[in-house]
Amino acid sequence: MVNRSIKIIIILLSLLGSTATAFDLEPVPRLDQGTLPPLPKTVPSPQPSAPLAKGGQTASAVGGFYKKGTKFRVKSTGVISDTLKEGSRVYFKGKDGTTFGAVVVNAHPPQFTGNGGLVVLMVETMGSSSAHARITKANHKKIFLNNIKGKRSYLKGVSDSTKPGRIFYDNMRRTTGVLAANKFTMILTPFTAAAGVLVYGVNMAGSPIFAVFSKGGQLSIPAGSEFEVKLLEDIYN
Repeated sequence: MVNRSIKIIIILLSLLGSTATAFDLEPVPRLDQGTLPPLPKTVPSPQPSAPLAKGGQTASAVGGFYKKGTKFRVKSTGVISDTLKEGSRVYFKGKDGTTFGAVVVNAHPPQFTGNGGLVVLMVETMGSSSAHARITKANHKKIFLNNIKGKRSYLKGVSDSTKPGRIFYDNMRRTTGVLAANKFTMILTPFTAAAGVLVYGVNMAGSPIFAVFSKGGQLSIPAGSEFEVKLLEDIYN
């Protein structure tokens, strides 16, 4: 019985030893600073692409984006006058060298009623891109309704049309003075004075009608004059 108990104890001890051997952990090797494993490479996140301009190019590649209402100071490359024909083209240069092209949509020489010459331009191109813009200043003067006009001279025509009556009145007044200096011709002075006043009065009364037949000023703006262009819609250029 004792021998059997000893055998059981020996078997249990041998089992315990094998279990301890099975769970032994190897020591963790110490890593020096120079043997650290490399860090994983970071992949950059994708960036949004630039907005496309006309022709499929990016706006930054062809100049930029300009909002409606943007204004540009430009100079004419040729003479702008009322002798231009409808449909003809004129060009302007910006400070950065950008070329603006405009088409003549209306033009006429000076007309009766004191109406001056006229040129109406519509800007259609900016660089290599199409555009929709108008002229707001011409030769440092503001332009209304896109009409570049010669000087209107109806009021000047009214004043000029009274000139003949005024000259006749002055002549009659001097004649009246000469006649009044002589006792033999003094009797004629009422007629010369009345004639001068009558003609001058008729001339004054009819001057608004006479001025209808006068023409306004001619329009001619030399090359190199400064203009202002205003965009009427957004544009990629």
